[in-house]
Amino acid sequence: MVEISPEELQACLLKKTRELPEIDIDDLLDSVAKEDEVSLQSVAVELWDSLQWGKLELTRSHVTAGRVPPKTSALKALNLRT
Repeated sequence: MVEISPEELQACLLKKTRELPEIDIDDLLDSVAKEDEVSLQSVAVELWDSLQWGKLELTRSHVTAGRVPPKTSALKALNLRT
């Protein structure tokens, strides 16, 4: 495994979500983990942080570039729709 900063992982997550209008969560985690040679857990932690701070938005099973204002609550940042 390669040492990579949380900021670098978040940047990779943002890049991947901007490349595609929507991306499946599992595909996003796998892609970033393989590209950056880090664990899925590390990527998942940074994905959660990015969701919490509004950098990314979760809609059903997809992740998109964030449209949620920063510093909202974790539940609002997830913006889960049923």
